[in-house]
Amino acid sequence: MKMASIDVETTGLVGSQLLEVAIVVFDSVYKQDLKELPRLHFYVKSDVIQGDAYALQMNNGILRKLAGVDDTDVEIVHASEVDPLVLRFFHEHFDSRVTLAGKNIAMFDLTFFGSEVRNRVRHRVVDIGNLWWNGVDQIPDMQECLALAGIEKRVSHTALEDAWDNIELIWRRYNVKWRV
Repeated sequence: MKMASIDVETTGLVGSQLLEVAIVVFDSVYKQDLKELPRLHFYVKSDVIQGDAYALQMNNGILRKLAGVDDTDVEIVHASEVDPLVLRFFHEHFDSRVTLAGKNIAMFDLTFFGSEVRNRVRHRVVDIGNLWWNGVDQIPDMQECLALAGIEKRVSHTALEDAWDNIELIWRRYNVKWRV
């Protein structure tokens, strides 16, 4: 089944702003080379950036890119361009509604997009934490999901890397085969 992994980085929780968006289209049944999958990845510049200290510190690298201090060879779009870019990407890669996969996607990531984008998404999403939940303890966070899957790495807190991790976690959970 074709779906899209999505991840966003923000300036905080409720009422915060987007800083980075990544969407990667993949097949949930067959593995492909992650680097070759269709993807949309960009950084989001707002006229004024506001947020909580923890999130701003965690996303310091993104803020440096937005300010033009580091790695200026990245795509930066204004906040007003986000929804049209995402809609165009969905239209290019999906005939109808999009099934999304991600961590905390329904109650967090999707809230940063407008109604046109949300209306293009199926009402059922794949939440990575639910895939790796043992049914007893709390639903695992992304770091716990990686550990349960046997992936020895830290959560990067960069949208593209986290979107790729979502895909790998789905493939490992269901022992997906390599495409021949």
